[in-house]
Amino acid sequence: MSGRILSIDYGTSRVGFAISDPLYIIATPLKTIKNKSIQDLLKHIGLIVKEYDIKAIVVGLPLGLNGKETKQTKTVKLFSETLEKNNYKVIFEDERLTTILAKKALIKQKISTGKNKSLIDQVSAAFILQNYLDKKKSFLVE
Repeated sequence: MSGRILSIDYGTSRVGFAISDPLYIIATPLKTIKNKSIQDLLKHIGLIVKEYDIKAIVVGLPLGLNGKETKQTKTVKLFSETLEKNNYKVIFEDERLTTILAKKALIKQKISTGKNKSLIDQVSAAFILQNYLDKKKSFLVE
């Protein structure tokens, strides 16, 4: 598979994006947009897909700490169905604790998390994607 992988941290207010490098080793935060409408979101995703030659989209799946689905899980699955209807390959990745990891990473870099919610979303998307890439890599090594 050539191209890159896009990761989405979907939220009802904001949506964070991250992309892989062409070798599928490193995830990098890309941007965060306000979630105004599904049409606006699909337009942004289409532009990213074209610009970065995206081959698949990893969507963070928000599960409860007990591993069970939540109300937000259903919302994300509905969004993902819309992506699939628009001919995007969707892969789910557990996003539990990625927001906490993103906040800790930003605090470690002395970046305030209170006023940087959009930065947290894209860093969370990068953690989601990095988890997926690391699993994929370890699967290929075995």
